[in-house]
Formats: sequence, structure tokens, C-alpha cells
Amino acid sequence: MSRAPLLIAVAGISAAIGFSAHIAWHRYEDETRPKTIVEQDEELHLGLNGLVNPLLDCGTVGVSSLKEAQVREAVERYIAEAKATRKARTISVYYRDLNNGPTFGLDASELFTPASLLKVPILIAYLKKAEGDPSTLKRTLVFDPKKYTPGNVTQNIAPPPLLVSGRAYSVEDLLEKMIVQSDNFAAAMLAEQP
Repeated sequence: MSRAPLLIAVAGISAAIGFSAHIAWHRYEDETRPKTIVEQDEELHLGLNGLVNPLLDCGTVGVSSLKEAQVREAVERYIAEAKATRKARTISVYYRDLNNGPTFGLDASELFTPASLLKVPILIAYLKKAEGDPSTLKRTLVFDPKKYTPGNVTQNIAPPPLLVSGRAYSVEDLLEKMIVQSDNFAAAMLAEQP
């Protein structure tokens, strides 16, 4: 007589018990955990899995304005001190709590050169592409410094170590250099790719 049906039945019953215990534990945990000032509301995402799942909207019901006010006051103090000690002349801030939605801006309409902020969409584009084709990150590009004249790419603060002329770098390595070391040459190499 085969024991397979018995093993399948035991496995199924065990899985059902485990799943029920899991659900019961999380319900208990939700009911008994201490409440915080800010309760997370529902978030609406695009519904993608993987490295990128854009947040489309988030609710603000039940969000305490106390936390927002505390954050705003702390940022205002920091800005005032930076200006008073001449560490900065102009500072602009836009704040949004990505979990709950409250926002505020301090000179948020001030115009700035985006500089390294442009590296973030490059990173996102490559990670998105890598979701569908993981080999994207392993593809190599050869650094040719002659393509990057001072007029089209500059590096005000040299990242350690510099890219080596004629050396092949993986896209993954270039992304890391671009974000971690703020390497403008790595960003330029990645941005010019189709």
C-alpha cells in the first residue's frame, strides 16, 4: 500500500494549520502593537514586482500634523544655522512622507541645477530594464576619456578610483560608481546607451 496519499494529506493539513496560525498571529500583532503618532494608510502602487514598483498615491487620513510640524521645524532650524554659519546661501526643500502623504516646501520653487540628481533616473531606468533582462547589468562598456571633453562632462570632485582609459566596466559597476562615488563619467557612459 502506498503511503503517498497519507503523506499528501498530512502535508496539506500541516500547511493549513501553519497558514491559519500565521494569519492569527498577524491579526493579534496588529491589534496589540502600540499605536504610533502616524498610522500608515493604504498605498496605491503600479502593481509591479521586482526592483521598481512606483507609488502612485497614498492616503493622508489619520496622519498627525504634529510629526509634519516637528520635521518642518527641525529643517527650518537646520537651514537657518547653515545660512548663519555661511555653509549655504540658498537652500530649498521639498518634503513628502512617502508612507502617508503629508508634504511641505521651503523655498520649493527656487531653481537649481539638478547636478547629480539626474543620476537617479538613470539608475531607475537600468534597474527597470534589468527586471526584464538581467543580463543588462552584466553588459560591459569601455571607457574612452576622449569622448568626454571638459565642455560636456566635468568631475569637480574626483571619485576614488578614477575610471581607467580603455578598461571595460560592467553596467552594474558603472551604476555603483555613479551612485556611490558620484562618478560623472560613469553617468555619461550609461546615459548615452540606448
